[in-house]
Amino acid sequence: MNNLFSVLESGAGQGMNLCTIIRYSTEDQYVAAENGTVITEMCDDTIQETTLLSAMTYGALASSSNLVLSLTCGSRKRMAMMGILASSAAAAILINLVAIPIAGGIFFFFFLLCALTMGILSVYFVELYPTSLRGMASCLSVMLGRSSAFLGVNAIGYLISVNCEVTFYMWSLLLLSAIVIAWFLPKDATEEK
Repeated sequence: MNNLFSVLESGAGQGMNLCTIIRYSTEDQYVAAENGTVITEMCDDTIQETTLLSAMTYGALASSSNLVLSLTCGSRKRMAMMGILASSAAAAILINLVAIPIAGGIFFFFFLLCALTMGILSVYFVELYPTSLRGMASCLSVMLGRSSAFLGVNAIGYLISVNCEVTFYMWSLLLLSAIVIAWFLPKDATEEK
């Protein structure tokens, strides 16, 4: 996000999608090094104020979405999970297709909202396992999820820097396959009146 706001402030972001902006900032450093220009600082460690504002906005959006999910989707967990995954997959595709930089940042926010499904998935772990195993099942699922997230974030970071467009397309394919898997989760219990 810092690259996005840096490019937007310089006025050079017209007609670029998010992946082009990521490449734009790294290509500038590479060309400058190739021309023999002495670069005293390879890494720009300044954080734009707009980057912090966007991070707080994303946190507020994720928190409010999680609150709404907690209050409303009790009997529609599976459909809520599939809807979140579908919107996240659509956002991953639109990141590459829409050549408006700020729209790419917004789609990136919606792409990251697939993390909301972790809470719903935890509810399934509690519902599926007997009482004597619930603690262990919940603990193992969260531990495995966090370990996978750590490995996934590092792999995705590398893949975005190598081939950004393909990374987002493959990630959307992974999210669409998660929708198929979510379809086979147990049906939601209907409330009797």
